[in-house]
Amino acid sequence: MTRRERNLGIELLRIICMLTMVIQHILGHGWVIAMINPESWKFEFAVALRSACLFGISGFALISGYVGVNSRFRYSSVVLQWTKVWLYSVVFMALDCVIRQTPFSIWEWKGMLLPTLHKLYWYFTAYVGCSMVAPLLRRAIRQLNFKQATVCCMTLVCVFSVLTNVVEGDAFYTNEGKGVMWLVVLYILGAYLGWFRPHEKIPMAALWALAVCSVLLLAGLQPVARRLGLAYFAGDPRNSSPHTLLAAVSMLMLFSRVQITRFKKPIAILGGASFSVYLLHEHPKIRLYTISKYSYLLAELNIPMMLAGTILAAMVIYVACTLVDLVRERIYRALRIRQRLDALETRLIGDLWAD
Repeated sequence: MTRRERNLGIELLRIICMLTMVIQHILGHGWVIAMINPESWKFEFAVALRSACLFGISGFALISGYVGVNSRFRYSSVVLQWTKVWLYSVVFMALDCVIRQTPFSIWEWKGMLLPTLHKLYWYFTAYVGCSMVAPLLRRAIRQLNFKQATVCCMTLVCVFSVLTNVVEGDAFYTNEGKGVMWLVVLYILGAYLGWFRPHEKIPMAALWALAVCSVLLLAGLQPVARRLGLAYFAGDPRNSSPHTLLAAVSMLMLFSRVQITRFKKPIAILGGASFSVYLLHEHPKIRLYTISKYSYLLAELNIPMMLAGTILAAMVIYVACTLVDLVRERIYRALRIRQRLDALETRLIGDLWAD
């Protein structure tokens, strides 16, 4: 496989990461965990599922660096993503005003028209900030030798993951893994793995074991710690915590080497729509009338049905959002949006970041 060839294992990981994000939102924004008795085993299983899914956010950002270090950086790609944010924000806000006749709010419309500046989607806001330094990070990684890059990455992990989660307070302003600084760290780590590929020397059996064990650790640490009275580990894990990062990195190393021989087209389609799934299901109006309105019913089911129902609901949401995005993609192709943005960038700054 050449470095520029599309890696379907990575696309499959995109799907998994986005599914985990949807599951987290169902359990959180849908009030599922809040409706369960915190002293019950059902609560522990719900918390374990949410914790196991926490690697998805960091995994999604790691993929950006892993793919980006071997790809030409384009400002037009960032603008293209921004148009999707703007389109979905405005369209569904307008539909809500027309269909449900909700009162017109200048503050809501201001947020919808300028979603990035008003942090409508925290991940996209952080993604834009990270993208502004991505070409510098990409060039830096490619210029370093393996030893230099390894030491830099180890230092970043120690400072922004280990120390940040040991010392009280957010000394290095990672915002518990929900800010630009943490996404920059993840981009660098992903770029390091994508350029030097140290994991290619590790046996696949070892990668499978590492990935499974790290996710199980992420899932079980909080419930077990609470039952044992270990207050330090009983709190909610953060996106920047070492065990969350370990799970995300191990999943990236594993799936980057997974060979996909079947279902290539569905994986490519679903993987390509992953970012739009985030934009659609997390739109405030869509979330208000779907996840936040009905997900709490899952809390009334027994443990197996609750867990299965949550995962199934996430899959249905993913497919539904993908179908909507396919319509948007057809419109963009008909209007040649991507080509026009690429041409505009070339006209303004030329082939600035071409290799």
